[in-house]
Amino acid sequence: MRLSSGIDRRGAKHKSIITTGAGLSAPKGGLMKLGYIAINQYGETVKLTELTHPRKQLLTKLGLSHCEKMYCDRANGEPAHVGYVIGGGWWSIYEIHDWSKGGADVHSN
Repeated sequence: MRLSSGIDRRGAKHKSIITTGAGLSAPKGGLMKLGYIAINQYGETVKLTELTHPRKQLLTKLGLSHCEKMYCDRANGEPAHVGYVIGGGWWSIYEIHDWSKGGADVHSN
């Protein structure tokens, strides 16, 4: 469970919320956005297929109408918006892109 101070419940500090894979680079010409996915602290997922307003879609799918922004402190102490508190769940929303056309260039080390 991630706390707003950047420390998990075991006391371990985290430097970033999302780590990117080493050796991956985006394909030339950009990516095609397929939609969004929302994931909560329990690993439950909700697929959001419309290409605009993912927060509104998530609220509709959960049958709720209100949410609060959720923040996490960065290493320099500044707050970073990381998701939403909706109905007692901590939800983060991610874009889904199509990598099949061109794919990722994987560099072996």
